[in-house]
Amino acid sequence: MTSPSYTRVLVHLRRATQGLYTCAQFNECLLDSLGLDGEGLVECSLQDNKLLLQCPTENVSPSACNARPSLYKIMHPPFCPIQHLDKEGRDGLPSDIKMRGVDVGVAVLLESSDHRLLLTHRAGHMRTFPGIWVPPGGHVEDGESLEDAVLRELCEETGLEVTEEERKSSHILGLWESVYPPVLAMGEPKRHHVVVYLHITLSRASEQLNKEFKLCPEEVDAAAWLSVDLIKRSVWNKDQLDKAGTFRG
Repeated sequence: MTSPSYTRVLVHLRRATQGLYTCAQFNECLLDSLGLDGEGLVECSLQDNKLLLQCPTENVSPSACNARPSLYKIMHPPFCPIQHLDKEGRDGLPSDIKMRGVDVGVAVLLESSDHRLLLTHRAGHMRTFPGIWVPPGGHVEDGESLEDAVLRELCEETGLEVTEEERKSSHILGLWESVYPPVLAMGEPKRHHVVVYLHITLSRASEQLNKEFKLCPEEVDAAAWLSVDLIKRSVWNKDQLDKAGTFRG
């Protein structure tokens, strides 16, 4: 749930030609800015309410290795709207949109003991991705860790709480550059995020967890535990997206 007064956590990049981290611009494709072709590895850390991203540094002394951030894969779809915006489209974005920066989101792939993953159905009145099945997640608040943020969002949306023992399984899977609307055919970009995905394994089965749901109707109107195979089958691939006319030439 988003508080109207929360402090936004923004993405900051260290590009190959720069020595310092700078705030990422809304109308720049992050993977392009980092010199990555669709996907790649980045160093990622959350410091002072900033998500710091850079490509792996070279020639680091062994003594400094322990202090380096971990490497994670970052990806975006081949139809990334920001990447496919031409100069006219970039320049034509409203000034309040261009000045937003790139927000940080979190999502959790919550796995039950019987190997089901939790998806929630976003309410139809949500400003972004209404009526879409997604893993639970949301924004990061001032001073939160990524793990604290995703557990707060999980509890707010579904009522589920993760035990301290279950929390020990938590780890980052990767990062996703997300834009809404997701394709240019649906309109010019209005939101730009990097979503950090975490994975947590629970000691409880999906049948038991169903009884613990307390869904927040302001954000989600349904939830389901699905097999990994079923989720894979339900995701559209690039060929299907091409046929649906999601690219705008």
